[in-house]
Amino acid sequence: MATLSLFTLSCHETSDAAGGDEAFINVDGQRIFGPVDIDRGQTQEVGFSKAFTGQASIDLFDAEGFGSDFLGNITVRESEAGQGRKVGTFRQAGAHYTLAYEVGRQGTRNGRLRLADRELVGEGGIEGRQAIAGAGMTACGRALW
Repeated sequence: MATLSLFTLSCHETSDAAGGDEAFINVDGQRIFGPVDIDRGQTQEVGFSKAFTGQASIDLFDAEGFGSDFLGNITVRESEAGQGRKVGTFRQAGAHYTLAYEVGRQGTRNGRLRLADRELVGEGGIEGRQAIAGAGMTACGRALW
């Protein structure tokens, strides 16, 4: 099992000729972000994480009054775990967007846990253990409740 974390969505070109898009993101068919107004040169914080097995599908859309324009897809795989931050590209319907994401490992005893966008060492370091326990997590990243 792996964890997919989405960080930022950046617009390089909108799908709408006049003005910005109302972008939203679906992961495995479920809306997890937006719609948000975004225009060329802007970046929006996404701030989403999800555990998955095998692969996950990330779709970007532009919400329109009469439906939605499909702006592209990124498929991430569990095998990408541990490779650090990556940037995926969406290029359909005249749009150009990039999405910063990372696939992390789950269930590793000496792995790292990202909590509130801060990395805490799971093994070693009393500060890390206290912060993790205070957030209701064990040193291995499992919920205490």
